[in-house]
Amino acid sequence: MNNVTLIGNLGKDNELKFGQSGNAVLNQSLAVKRSYKDKQTGEYATDWINLVLFGKTAQNFANFTKKGSRVGIEGRIQTGSYDNNQGQRVYTTDVIVNNFHLLDAREQSQGQQKNVNNNSNNNQYNYGRDSRLAEAQQVDIRNDELPF
Repeated sequence: MNNVTLIGNLGKDNELKFGQSGNAVLNQSLAVKRSYKDKQTGEYATDWINLVLFGKTAQNFANFTKKGSRVGIEGRIQTGSYDNNQGQRVYTTDVIVNNFHLLDAREQSQGQQKNVNNNSNNNQYNYGRDSRLAEAQQVDIRNDELPF
């Protein structure tokens, strides 16, 4: 199974591009803080994750996020390679985003959003192509209903 869930901040402004077939493509970087501090600096180390979004998901992402936006990402890892200008093989690892959630405070994100339906009370917005599936799978279960 190839599933990835990440939370972080966007590292650059969105640059939505369109392929020859007219499909939207967005390449972005996500800064994800590690769970431990660097011994030398005393600060949390950061991993920079390459994101790739396609189609309507890419368009929605570009419309509702910007550099610094805090987002939750759901997707899969994809590896690839290409030959650079020097003829050397370069290997890549990207997260192909299927779904995303806006995690900025409501006041910060309202300036970017028009007519957005908030389906939860925790200021998370779900804009990926699988959003209806994610909403349908949410179940409210109390602890006293669990058999363990």
